[in-house]
Amino acid sequence: MNDADAGIQRVANDGEYDARGVRVAAFAHGAHDIYPSFIGPLVPQVQDKLGISLALASLMVPAQQLPSVFQPFIGYLADRTSRRWFVVLSPGVAAVSLSSIGLAPNIAVVLMLLFVSGLASATFHAPAVALVGEFGGNRMGRAMSIFMAGGEVSRTVGPLLITGAIALLTLEGSFVVMVVGLAASVILYLTLDTRAADARRLSAPKFDLRPLLRARRKPIAGILGFTIVTGIATMPFHYFLVKFLVEQGHSVWYGGIALSTLFASGIVGGLIGGTLSDRYGRQWVLGLSVGLAPPLLYLYLLLEDGSIAVLTLLFVTGISSPRASPPSGSASSPTPLGSPPSSTTSRSSGSSRCHSSRYSLVAAPQIACRTVNEQADLGQCWM
Repeated sequence: MNDADAGIQRVANDGEYDARGVRVAAFAHGAHDIYPSFIGPLVPQVQDKLGISLALASLMVPAQQLPSVFQPFIGYLADRTSRRWFVVLSPGVAAVSLSSIGLAPNIAVVLMLLFVSGLASATFHAPAVALVGEFGGNRMGRAMSIFMAGGEVSRTVGPLLITGAIALLTLEGSFVVMVVGLAASVILYLTLDTRAADARRLSAPKFDLRPLLRARRKPIAGILGFTIVTGIATMPFHYFLVKFLVEQGHSVWYGGIALSTLFASGIVGGLIGGTLSDRYGRQWVLGLSVGLAPPLLYLYLLLEDGSIAVLTLLFVTGISSPRASPPSGSASSPTPLGSPPSSTTSRSSGSSRCHSSRYSLVAAPQIACRTVNEQADLGQCWM
């Protein structure tokens, strides 16, 4: 048995499921991810306030997502300290940076605040996913489903929260919503206990990651390619759906409701996908997801008329979206790919989750299309 196989066997034998740990991790995920969900409703607001083109406003997306390339280094640092502080502080940092965008006097400050929020996201996800891998034990699909559901719940509430705050307090006054993330950081400080996980990780035998990466290079490359392609196809809806609907003559409130509907479907899709992936296998669920989601999303674009029936189609579409399905997350997490034991889990999770840098690409069609033809609508650009 080689070193990689030995590491896989040790992980497989450590199968205890920590329900409390999974719940706390899901709460942390929700506390953080509520703020990145503000970006979609903020794009048209920032564009109108600063008087900039959509091509320039589209830079908000890569500015927030670019720091994800630092996740391997953050995971490496978390392995040598404690994951607790990374997870505890990130919601507060994301809250302050993203809630302050309405106060920004120019696009440069907006992009700087988004870059800081992206660093908070990178700082959160690498250690948090590793913790879920440890808390989940041999029920990885279920643990990842609950963890992702926490994020999807917050992304469902987030667009409505920021839309309501802007309606009541104006864009400049909406900074008060940062109190939610700051309070969440305090709660996590009091409830998140990683001492047992840290002790296991630090006492575990050292494991060389290179043989594992060589042994798993094909599935890792496959997951990376899968997430890039599906991200380009589906992620523009998360960031530009509100802008698209406003351009079609709908209200900002309708745009926020549609975006929340898309995110709400992710809760159902994540829970269903996690259960099915444990029973039938992750490859089967991922294949079904990628086959259904892009055609349904573009069918929605063609049929969008503001009706309940179309919102229902959007909800069904979101259930099948790869973004809503935990198998891609669990497939890139320690157990399914045969990661090393806990002493290197954050590092491997940080490396595998670098696929989130694909989100930096989702603005490219909008930037290119609207630079060439500023009068083209977003539906034409996406198609």
